[in-house]
Amino acid sequence: GVIASGLYVWSATPDQQVLSDESHTFEEFSVIHFDSQLFYKSIQKHVFPMHQNIRAGIVPHHLLAGELIADFFQRVTHQNYQTVILLGPNHQNIGQSTVIYSGGKWNTPLGSVNPNMEMIDPLQKLSFVTEDNQLMQQEHSVSGIMPYVAHYMPKAQIIPLVISNSMTSSEFEQLLNWLKAVAADDNVLLVGAVDFSHYLNSQEAANKDKQTQKALENFSTE
Repeated sequence: GVIASGLYVWSATPDQQVLSDESHTFEEFSVIHFDSQLFYKSIQKHVFPMHQNIRAGIVPHHLLAGELIADFFQRVTHQNYQTVILLGPNHQNIGQSTVIYSGGKWNTPLGSVNPNMEMIDPLQKLSFVTEDNQLMQQEHSVSGIMPYVAHYMPKAQIIPLVISNSMTSSEFEQLLNWLKAVAADDNVLLVGAVDFSHYLNSQEAANKDKQTQKALENFSTE
């Protein structure tokens, strides 16, 4: 596989409807981080799909970098993934647990994205993981990506996770084991929505980017 890397407010009152399928019940709510001008501008550029199968990628989550987000999802749209695991930082480090997930249905101006509850079920058994749909709706690191998923991968389901910087090494290993298990499925795409350097000058940011790139190429978690 290949790893690729590649203000806002569509505000609607949260639809806190409760929906259900045969085995699960989940809330329905609206994406609140959306700027129509930035979004539609970002999807105008057409790129060629990559011939390799992309299994994972890193995208920014700030909507001003929407063209980079669109570039990545356009390159994988032909692979017809059934599930997207979306990882983002918990910017405020709030919530009851180190890892927060949403088991809700995300409504966007481009369509709706449903959760993959079958894959989420084993995740719920981890002691440091809890569901918090209200927090997730406010967290732009995942909420802002949902319209791109809905547009480029309209049939895909989602597993959105936000991670606190207080995660322990033990928690990391447990989450990694879950990720390895679910990502072994060829129908799963893993996406990290991460803005790397903040408040640095261009030279400092470039140096940090080189360190990050080296760590990714070496699959280093240190």
